[in-house]
Amino acid sequence: MDKQPKNADAERAAMEQLQAQLKSIFKNLPHEVPLILFTQPGKNDLFSAAARFLIRAVREVSPKITLREYDLSHAMARKLNVTRGPTLVFDPDRYKIRWLGAPMGEEARTFVEALLMMGNRSGDMSPEALKVLQKITSPRQIKVFVSASCPYCL
Repeated sequence: MDKQPKNADAERAAMEQLQAQLKSIFKNLPHEVPLILFTQPGKNDLFSAAARFLIRAVREVSPKITLREYDLSHAMARKLNVTRGPTLVFDPDRYKIRWLGAPMGEEARTFVEALLMMGNRSGDMSPEALKVLQKITSPRQIKVFVSASCPYCL
């Protein structure tokens, strides 16, 4: 008798549940959102697998989400100046947005919201925030960090 491991069954069930939820969220996405995942085999494999799992779940419910994956030794990593894995690059021809690590737990919600904003080409910013941004005349680099000690991030 050929049985699949219990964790494969659990993974399949989790994927089906996630896909059902995501299908309704992404059904009317008007624009494509290309994603590039950079990994380094043998390093942070758990996080690379988690990122890959979530992206594949989204990609399966929306043809507008695409995924390419490269090793850090690939020329594309050098071209985009990616030096750590996993790193997820969102639509590099349009945006300069990177996600280092895996969008796991509550971070998955932020990941989905980012895909929706990019796919709808909207930032959902207030008029006041847009006025402030228009005053910025030189490049800025914004980094958002998640603390492992945050009770909402674990």
